[in-house]
Amino acid sequence: MKPDPVLKKLSRFIATMLGRSPDEFGLVPDRQGFVKVKELLKAISEEQGWRHVRRAHLNEVLLGRRTPDFEIADGRIRATDRSRLPGITRTSDLPKLMYTCVRCRAYPVVCEKGLTAGADGRIVLSAEKSMAERIGRRKDQYPVLITVQVGSSLEQGVVYKRCGQRLFLAEFIPAESISGPPLPKEKRPAEKAPPRRSVPTDAGTFQMDPSHIDSAGQKPRKEKRTRKGKDPA
Repeated sequence: MKPDPVLKKLSRFIATMLGRSPDEFGLVPDRQGFVKVKELLKAISEEQGWRHVRRAHLNEVLLGRRTPDFEIADGRIRATDRSRLPGITRTSDLPKLMYTCVRCRAYPVVCEKGLTAGADGRIVLSAEKSMAERIGRRKDQYPVLITVQVGSSLEQGVVYKRCGQRLFLAEFIPAESISGPPLPKEKRPAEKAPPRRSVPTDAGTFQMDPSHIDSAGQKPRKEKRTRKGKDPA
């Protein structure tokens, strides 16, 4: 069976993403070189000519090639050749400003308490706004861009690590080193009109119609009906 040239091209492209320059695509592999398959697919969908790629295409590569350029295990994927994969190293060569994005609903809490790494133990930052926004849109359609004052954060004990040429990692960022857009004003709930008070009535009673009572307080007598042409006696 002749190999599909499209699958071969996709396999090599993924090998480049995961085995040579993951930071160019906003990806940070773990110590074993893995990233989540979902993260990889989101990164690929941002690339011209590869927006159609789905998990099924990855499976086709694994089945259609004798020596695929990547492997998948437990929902994670990595390049088989990681000899040129840049490591994560501590660095003192840092820009003055870095950027990262947070979800809209988390922004008020971040302004108050700062940024803390999630379950993966890292906050991903970049010296480029465009890269920070690219990563942020993978989690929120309209993320909030945050500016980090690097000098201020270093004074408060933040340690940065470099991942490739375009990404930096940190475990926490204090609120004092963060700036961003103004917080949205809270909407006050509309005041409700007071409920109408009903007049209580005693059980077994009924309300009188004032039009049925004359000025003397007596109920008017009903007129007797007579035969046509005769007056009542």
